[in-house]
Amino acid sequence: MALLVAGCGDEKQTPQTELEPELRPGEVELDASGRSLGTRDQPQGEIPMLIGASPTPTRSPPSEEEGAGSEVPLQPSSSAGIYQTFLDASDREMRARCVCRFAELGHASAEVCFENLRRPDFAKRCELGAFALYSRELGPRYDCFARARDASASCIETNGCAGIADCEATRDAARRQCGGLQSADIGFLDFEASCERPIRLGAASGCPDAVVGARLGPSVFEGNTTGAGDDVTLSCRPDFDEFGSPDLIVQWQAPAAGRYLFSTENSAFVTQLGILNGCGGSELGCASSSGDRFGGAALSLQLAAQQTVSIVLEGYEVLESGYVRLAVQALPSGQ
Repeated sequence: MALLVAGCGDEKQTPQTELEPELRPGEVELDASGRSLGTRDQPQGEIPMLIGASPTPTRSPPSEEEGAGSEVPLQPSSSAGIYQTFLDASDREMRARCVCRFAELGHASAEVCFENLRRPDFAKRCELGAFALYSRELGPRYDCFARARDASASCIETNGCAGIADCEATRDAARRQCGGLQSADIGFLDFEASCERPIRLGAASGCPDAVVGARLGPSVFEGNTTGAGDDVTLSCRPDFDEFGSPDLIVQWQAPAAGRYLFSTENSAFVTQLGILNGCGGSELGCASSSGDRFGGAALSLQLAAQQTVSIVLEGYEVLESGYVRLAVQALPSGQ
């Protein structure tokens, strides 16, 4: 698995806990044969409000009980209480953020936002088990992280949504005082990956997982990749020895000839986005947020009228899975 600096050393910023919508990757422009036409950065700034319903995915993530078959021991010792405090503080802050931002992030309510973006229970159990083994080394830093998150949540709850940027800036400054990566983080992440891997990956599935017709908009499809199976390996994948990530494959048809922009903006984890020429066909395009951005992988592609493509939605690595959203828009001629 990958040991990313943003992984454990920065509060294990997994997507369910950390949402960084202000970070946007560039678009990868391709012609119909898949040749790159270059990269240009997307504009910075606030995320527009997202609207529109999405079709129901054909697959559901596994229940907590389905994940109970892992052979990794998940009963943490009492020394893991610091990490539980960190998890509780993370949930509290996420709820506060969702109260303020659920509409601009495209969720129906603050509670829907929280459920889509929070760290899942099976992941919490794996992390608690990992922390119990390394609590002596990692305890002080995670105690510091928990206090920073609690302070951020209190700040938002007290000052209201208008002060959320200042609250988060103060939190980030406090986190930087908590210390950096240690050798124990490697063992923590290895344990966590071994525990979560079978639950995250699940079993292979067919193609497609969903059919959305010729829809356009900011929410053409919403689903959860956890347990969906690793069916496709994209060319823009990271160069990990044991790369794997569950994926969902969405069948989509171009309503007219033209260039279309595909994006996973506002998904809950670090994403990869690929487009295939039908199920099992050649890869027409691929974009990755490269491990340092949540959601936001985007590419544009020239398509013929009624051309059917398979859109692959997956994570940057095995611990990146969960709520994913696909947006598709027609680009003006010449873009």
